[in-house]
Amino acid sequence: MKFAFLIFLSSIVCQIGRSQFYSDLDKDFKTDSFYIKDLDMKLSNAIHHDANAPLYLQDLQEKFSKLKMVQSLKLDLVSAKNVKDASKNLFEERKNAVWIVSKLFNSKYDTAKIVVPIATAYSIDKSGICVSNFHVFSEVFFPMRSRITQKIQQDSSLFFLQNIDGDIYFIDSILAYDPINDITVFHIRSKSADLPFIPIAKEYTIGEKVYLISHPDNNFYYLSNGIINRKYRDYVNYRIDGPYPKYIMDVSADYAIGSSGGPIMNEKGELVGMVSSTHVISTNPGTQYQQQMVLKRSVPLEVIRKLLF
Repeated sequence: MKFAFLIFLSSIVCQIGRSQFYSDLDKDFKTDSFYIKDLDMKLSNAIHHDANAPLYLQDLQEKFSKLKMVQSLKLDLVSAKNVKDASKNLFEERKNAVWIVSKLFNSKYDTAKIVVPIATAYSIDKSGICVSNFHVFSEVFFPMRSRITQKIQQDSSLFFLQNIDGDIYFIDSILAYDPINDITVFHIRSKSADLPFIPIAKEYTIGEKVYLISHPDNNFYYLSNGIINRKYRDYVNYRIDGPYPKYIMDVSADYAIGSSGGPIMNEKGELVGMVSSTHVISTNPGTQYQQQMVLKRSVPLEVIRKLLF
């Protein structure tokens, strides 16, 4: 019995030893659960310690649901010439400007209160101006209303952002949006006046190599690369109106659900586009059976620049 206990104790010591042997690597090898585990508690703590109450979904709806669609912001952003070239180590230079968009689901239609990561966003200015997809924040602009009074229904859901260190930031305003080309521009509240950001390129070429940092299916801070395949125009209906022109840039960089709003960058780390959607080509049109190809449809630089400048 004593011998068996000594063997058991020895195995525990060996396990601890093996664990400690690699412990110095932990800071560079985060687990994906770092951004998910106890996220509800982290959010509650961030709300408690924030000097200002966050804007819940209903607050955003009441303040910004009547914001004029597709209105240029005429921003005066820092020139890409004045930002460090990221070509030698793009991921390290740009990872801190990429955010995890998360959401507290807490409307009366949600069966349970849950907090989960849902998409990607990125900063374009040190003051906290960020960009993601319209479809990520579409609830802000199309709130549920009472059939009788037409008042916006109570919804205590909450959008918020996490950075690569897991710190939480809250949205304080929606600046612009384009539902056709799938863009939302917003501002986050920050104690820092010097947030990391991604500079915006002036142009790009078909065939140019591009890089993407996003969070496909909760695989956080995933770097993929490819080329710009083509750019083209389509026409789509929007609600009861249309058709409207939709401008699209196809890329071969890999992405998936959770990558929505991810920044597509050139080799210098300058923004040339943004993840939007995918389109499956199969031998049986209208289905995903016998899949042949997946087109990665993104928002092109020209549309982003038009809305910002």
